[in-house]
Amino acid sequence: YVIFVTLNRQMPYEDFIAWTKKEEIPGLLWCAPCTRASGPPQNLGFYYDFLYGAAMGWDRDAYPNLFFDTDKGIDIDKESTVRSHFTSQLRYLASREAFCKMLEIYPEELSAAADYVEENGLRIYGFVTLVNKEQAEQIEKSNEVFQISAEELI
Repeated sequence: YVIFVTLNRQMPYEDFIAWTKKEEIPGLLWCAPCTRASGPPQNLGFYYDFLYGAAMGWDRDAYPNLFFDTDKGIDIDKESTVRSHFTSQLRYLASREAFCKMLEIYPEELSAAADYVEENGLRIYGFVTLVNKEQAEQIEKSNEVFQISAEELI
């Protein structure tokens, strides 16, 4: 199953990671962070277990941690590391006009989301992961879970 989980509160990133480990939540987590003070959540996020690199050049000063050098011992459990990664992704995408036009998103929205996360920290309100039925039922029982929905993978 792919499960979509809404938490009952926004959790600081490091608290969220500690909770997922304590609850033994498996899989490749796609994390949904808060990216603005009000209004509906934006469909923006990142993978937690994203230890990959890229064989491309980029402006490392403008977009620090856009990609990680996997051989450098990056600590993806640290909020500052992942905040830098996520905001770099947002700013990099905002600078790509053709990409934004293709997806019908406004670069200003991506930049504003990056500003918000830099100012307020990385707070997670939900996540998506792949689990079996028993794991989904166990996650649903957690006091930190507000709502869960699941789709069976065929």
